[in-house]
Amino acid sequence: MKSRKLFLIVAFIFFLNLNFNDMSLIKFLNLICVPATLVAVTLEYISKKRQ
Repeated sequence: MKSRKLFLIVAFIFFLNLNFNDMSLIKFLNLICVPATLVAVTLEYISKKRQ
């Protein structure tokens, strides 16, 4: 369920990147999206390992 929500967020950001040609906005989104995705994946991995 978490991975599906994560996929929707990534798809939404990708959609925004297609709509906006402003490179600074894309760089700003990527600076937020990439670390947030890594953190989410890491947290999900830790929670699965604890179970």
